[in-house]
Amino acid sequence: MEFTGSAEALENRFSISVANFDYKAAQKYLRRTFSADRVFRLAYRPLDFRFIYYDSELVFSHREDKMSHLIRGENLALVCASRLSAKGFNHILPADSLVEMKYASHDTNSRVFPALLYGDTVLGAIPQPNLGKAAAAIAGDQENQLNWMELK
Repeated sequence: MEFTGSAEALENRFSISVANFDYKAAQKYLRRTFSADRVFRLAYRPLDFRFIYYDSELVFSHREDKMSHLIRGENLALVCASRLSAKGFNHILPADSLVEMKYASHDTNSRVFPALLYGDTVLGAIPQPNLGKAAAAIAGDQENQLNWMELK
């Protein structure tokens, strides 16, 4: 369904700002390129899930370098606040979908740490664990203990 109202009506209907967004150009772009495969679940806030049309041409701050790992196959991620505004560390959440930039904290951006990384090549289609040497040593035998099928 195409929105045909004014910029103000668009802002009111979806509670968004279009000050830096040319929605008429976006509609034209979507008429040419739309694919239902680009609609993804989004963790907006804890226990608040929404949907997003995820296309780097349309999404501001798309963070594709991290988010692509959450849409290319089954994956989990730890999401934490990028900096803390209060004492104590309690701003960390799990995610199994794309996340909104303030998912882990109301006052600062979130950082996303996918459990599995997918490469950019056909050979990279097999996910690799996103662990440093220290984490692998703590886990023991990485080949057996960190098998993705066991993480599900």
